[in-house]
Amino acid sequence: RYERAMELTTDMLNDALVLEARAGWSFFNESLHATNTLLALFDTTVQPADLVPTEEDVIARRKTLMTLMKEYEKSQTGSASEPPPEGKAFHRRTWKGMRNKEVGAVSLFAMVQRLEEDAGVTGKGMLAEASEELTEEEESNDTANHAAVIRMRDRAYNQYRSHFVLQTEKLVREYKSVLREEQRWRTNWNTLV
Repeated sequence: RYERAMELTTDMLNDALVLEARAGWSFFNESLHATNTLLALFDTTVQPADLVPTEEDVIARRKTLMTLMKEYEKSQTGSASEPPPEGKAFHRRTWKGMRNKEVGAVSLFAMVQRLEEDAGVTGKGMLAEASEELTEEEESNDTANHAAVIRMRDRAYNQYRSHFVLQTEKLVREYKSVLREEQRWRTNWNTLV
């Protein structure tokens, strides 16, 4: 019974970890592709600023005193941004890539190894360690729509990464708990028999 229970428990942990790794890698690739597709779509879509001369405000917005003071200072010091390229309504901008190698099989098994080696390691501690490696940068127009896509991508990625790390920690901790219970059962059974 003991050997069979240990085998089933280990198989269940491995299956759950493989599922998490595949889901993490799938989410990463789908997020990257969706972001690139949306940025390309917004580059080709006519936006309100395309329909009016660039000197005019697209939407009359009320500006705060601080904004007006900053604009005045920029105009006086000559540090105001240059007009967009000829025939274009927007400047081009290079957007940062996504943090790489934080979800997927490689990072999952590295987390499992750290959790097994050191009982003091926690999911929150692993979340604090961010990868410095980024995916390729994306160049597109610099509009509010493009910025919103990047913000939403980063927000969704951070939420998923948090779930990924905490779920992995939970799986490993529960596995260790079941192992301890099975070992206690075996010890008790051996002393009774």
